[in-house]
Amino acid sequence: MSRTDGAEIIREVADGVENGTIDGEGEDGFTVAAPEQFELEVEYEVTDGEAEFEVELEWQMEDGEPVSADE
Repeated sequence: MSRTDGAEIIREVADGVENGTIDGEGEDGFTVAAPEQFELEVEYEVTDGEAEFEVELEWQMEDGEPVSADE
């Protein structure tokens, strides 16, 4: 994947987070309801010949619905 294509996907995810609904595309498309508050973790790891950069959003679920981190 090109850097430009990757950046576009990240922008779409960021817009979804801001709007409260994240849409995943592809064969196994999905829609995620994002709460107002959540935990955010950013990691960068280098191992034998490979680098990995991760952005992780985490929140609790209750009865199938997202629960904000401050609740």
